[in-house]
Amino acid sequence: MSLHLRLGFLTVCLACCFLVSPLRLAQGQSLSPATTVGAVPSISAKDLKTLIAEKKPIFILDVRQKEEYDAGHIDNAVLIPLNVLLDRYNELPKDKTIVVYCGSGGRAARAVTLLGAKGFTNAVRLSGGFIAWEELQKTGK
Repeated sequence: MSLHLRLGFLTVCLACCFLVSPLRLAQGQSLSPATTVGAVPSISAKDLKTLIAEKKPIFILDVRQKEEYDAGHIDNAVLIPLNVLLDRYNELPKDKTIVVYCGSGGRAARAVTLLGAKGFTNAVRLSGGFIAWEELQKTGK
């Protein structure tokens, strides 16, 4: 089932709230954050695991909802759901790399963009989100 809303010449994917090109939809292209969000800095799950193992100064931010967090999360991650991030961004450090993640990457990309607008140049999204992290934990890849 397609969840798209037309706004003039723009289309909004209601599943992830991204503006997407009608041409991209017509061609059946992916709506993954990598193709719809532009240049949001990201880090792979493997690279994050290395940073954690090397005890690098990072802050792990989970922007999912509490129910998702409770079902599983990255150790030491701090939960600040995307819908309250504007009210709580002042709790984040500016002296550490902030690794932001969600389920698959869409909300994290929006969070990194929002944080950038608030002066945080140290935020990156976890590419593939918690799904990628869990896969790495299971398979090592």
